[in-house]
Amino acid sequence: MCSDSVLTGEMITTGLEASRRGIAECSSRTRRSAAAHGPESPVIVWLNLNSKQDVDELFERWKDTGATIIEAVEDKPWNLREFRIADLDGNQLRVFYDFNWELSEARRR
Repeated sequence: MCSDSVLTGEMITTGLEASRRGIAECSSRTRRSAAAHGPESPVIVWLNLNSKQDVDELFERWKDTGATIIEAVEDKPWNLREFRIADLDGNQLRVFYDFNWELSEARRR
C-alpha cells in the first residue's frame, strides 16, 4: 500500500488513530526497502479524510507532536482542504478532504 495511492476514508476505519498506525507501518516498510534497494525518490501517500474538521484535527495533532510541516492546512483553489508533512524518511503524507461535491450541491439549490 506504500505507493502513490489514495487511501479513502473507509480504509481509515477507526478514524485518525488508524491513519497514524498505517503511516507508521508504511514508514517502516520504506526504510527497509531503502536499506535493501538503495535510495529512491520519496513515496507520496494520500489520505482522503471525511471532512474538513478531520483534516484540521489531524494537522493540529501532528503539528503538536513536532511533525515536519511541508505545507500548512488550507483550502486550495482546486477545492481540496489539505496539508503536507514528511515522515522521518522524507516520504510525504498529503492529507486532504475534497469539498468540491459540497460546492456543486450548493450551486444546484
